[in-house]
Amino acid sequence: MSSEQEVTRMFIRYVQQALKNERINRYKASLRRIKETPLEALLLEEIEDPYHLDEFRLTNEEIEHLEDFIESEKLSRAVSTLSSADKTV
Repeated sequence: MSSEQEVTRMFIRYVQQALKNERINRYKASLRRIKETPLEALLLEEIEDPYHLDEFRLTNEEIEHLEDFIESEKLSRAVSTLSSADKTV
C-alpha cells in the first residue's frame, strides 16, 4: 500500500511539473507573438490612413487661442507667448 501512495505522489508531482512547464511555454509564446508585430507596420498604417485624427484638428480661431485649451497654467502661459505660426506647428 505504501508503494501505491508513493506512485500516486510521484504522478501528482509529475502532473504539477507538466502543468507548470506548459504555463511557462504559453507565456513565452505570448511574448513572441507580441514581438511579431513590428512598430513600423503600425506607423505606416497610421500615415496611410489617419482617419481618427480628424476629430483633433483645430480651426484657425482655436489655434489663435490655444492657451485656453491647456489645463496647466505654466504651459498655458508659455503657449500664449508663441506666434500664430508656432502655435499651428
